[in-house]
Amino acid sequence: NTPTASQWYDTGFSLDVPIGVWNVSYDTVAWTSGGNQIKTTLSTTTDSETNVQLSDGFSAGGATTAVKDVSAFYVYELTEKTTFHLLILTSISSTTFIRTYEILLIRAVCAYL
Repeated sequence: NTPTASQWYDTGFSLDVPIGVWNVSYDTVAWTSGGNQIKTTLSTTTDSETNVQLSDGFSAGGATTAVKDVSAFYVYELTEKTTFHLLILTSISSTTFIRTYEILLIRAVCAYL
């Protein structure tokens, strides 16, 4: 893929979380080419960042390719079932590829435990 700069892309990974108080988190490996900055987020939409505290990222610096573990968590008090989507974006349009590996964990743990 050749992504557009500053546009969120849905990775296709998501988690439905029921009503309750939950520690929602993700942990994955992000990969990029083109020496840019990359950012991931767990969002309640498929095309935008809805909570910066559920975002993580890194700068590839001058590297042609870069791979890094990215993760984040946040405690939610949900009053309705909510779907969280793993999204990814790049900072520059000259990037030739961004993705997350299938090494992925998206989870919701009851906050009362």
